[in-house]
Amino acid sequence: MEAEVETTRALPETIIELERGLRVSADATIEDMQAAANRKSDDRDCIQWEMGDLYNAAKERDLIDEVFDNGRYVPGALSNLGSVCGRYPQTARRRELSYDHHAAVVWVRDDLRDALLNDAMPAPGKKAASIARDDFRTYRDDRVKQCKKKVDGKACRGTMVKVELDGVTRWACLKCENERALTVTRKTITLKGATLNIDDGLLYLDPASGVIPEKLLEFDNKKVKVVITLEAA
Repeated sequence: MEAEVETTRALPETIIELERGLRVSADATIEDMQAAANRKSDDRDCIQWEMGDLYNAAKERDLIDEVFDNGRYVPGALSNLGSVCGRYPQTARRRELSYDHHAAVVWVRDDLRDALLNDAMPAPGKKAASIARDDFRTYRDDRVKQCKKKVDGKACRGTMVKVELDGVTRWACLKCENERALTVTRKTITLKGATLNIDDGLLYLDPASGVIPEKLLEFDNKKVKVVITLEAA
């Protein structure tokens, strides 16, 4: 029978505990990182952020196998934790929301990801998230999807949103897909900071735009419904 791995709540001085995660200093030794990997915590969110940060630090030094040699973690699970932590710098980790909230929208385009997390934030004067972690993925799926289309032989993985065009609602990818509309002569139009480019009769969302329009667009005397929304249907 294998001996149990010794766990501790303490951290070496070279590894700093943050509100959400860890900071591993350049002076941290393999033994220091192994001690952090054996750290015990009753806080599920805390340990997920910590192990993700530790995994990324170990990966940078090519020490994953040495640091996580205790058998407590499945390699694939560690890689997922590292991916989520890599997408969220410390300033983007919301203490009011769980790790699972953050992980649910890790692949979503930055501006839409922030909008979804904003929706889940606690109401004023409340501590609990407005959308529970178990319900957040369903809430996400009603508003955004990940594009599975192949582009140059690779999955696009862009963010898809609901587009209403001439009364028909469908999913459109903000990264790879153009939405066909009427022919117009105007080349660009700006609506509340969001730029729409128009070329050869194609109306498409600019992937570099930081704001998504949510109103009916009017081209002179003609109206085209292009509603990009995160609101409930």
